[in-house]
Amino acid sequence: MKYIQVGVGYRFRRVPVVLGDMDEWECGGVIGRRGKGTGRDPGRTRLTPADLKTELGVSLGQTRPDLVVCVAPARSGLTVVKACVEAGVPVLVHPPLLPGDEWAHLCDSGLVHCGVYPLFPPSNLARLRVIENGDLGSVTQVQVSGTPLYNAVALMRRFLGVGLENPTESAHRFKGLTLASLDFGDDRLGIFQVSGHTLGRGTPAQILIKTTEGEIHGDQVVHLHEGLITTTYLTRDPSSPESYVSTSLKTSHGSYSKILFGGQVLWTNPFPQMTWSEEDLGIAEYLCRLATHLRGEGPPPYSLIEGAHDARLIQSLTHSIRTADDPTDQETRH
Repeated sequence: MKYIQVGVGYRFRRVPVVLGDMDEWECGGVIGRRGKGTGRDPGRTRLTPADLKTELGVSLGQTRPDLVVCVAPARSGLTVVKACVEAGVPVLVHPPLLPGDEWAHLCDSGLVHCGVYPLFPPSNLARLRVIENGDLGSVTQVQVSGTPLYNAVALMRRFLGVGLENPTESAHRFKGLTLASLDFGDDRLGIFQVSGHTLGRGTPAQILIKTTEGEIHGDQVVHLHEGLITTTYLTRDPSSPESYVSTSLKTSHGSYSKILFGGQVLWTNPFPQMTWSEEDLGIAEYLCRLATHLRGEGPPPYSLIEGAHDARLIQSLTHSIRTADDPTDQETRH
């Protein structure tokens, strides 16, 4: 499948790298900065929105791509998305989405997809398999920290198994620690632990999943059954020739062929020839699912409909976080 890349900047820089390594995808061109600039980047200038739209239109007509991959800044991204929808070309955009009502008619097109990759790394796919197998009962709570809010909300919904529902949002500050929550009802709660850098920067998420019969904390799976507590670990296949000495999922780099849960294989590496990180494998998995969808053979991995829904939740939750009070301070004042 052929794609056009729009943008050459820092945001989501690993996406073009992974795309370039995948046999299924072929790059039909890159639209980015041009000419002579000044300041920190004297060799290039940014394209204006009008120039960007013009160049993209020409490239779409000449290349006829299956997908446009936008890694441009958020405000330029909206120009790209609108142009692609008008041309009837699928487009991959990246969060955070700008708030507003402009996404509504874009959602209806079915052409816009959001690159939320933390849903798809091997470790999270393996955790999801453990949950789907039913051994731990129903998920009641998902706690996420150390990652941007747009990743956290998507992870909460995915592990809780909720769709486009509207939860009750709240946030409380306890002596410098802020906890934000999404209550979906029916004993389904998502909790986000806020730190200074996690509202915007991309870092690996720390996840604690609590269920009616146990919990998953990192690579540790605790199962409570008839009063007996057992602990098992998700491990990488130690027979992988390129794997690190440690088979714990805490190792974020190094090639490995499988993730095991006891004697059960939860995940098999579809790219054994690549020495990709967990993050890169998550991006590749997303892109494979997106290609399958574009061929009409499966659902989208994470559509703009989901992205716009989560963006509304994030906007409300961000307001709650920024206005959160410390309940202990209130008690002291009273």
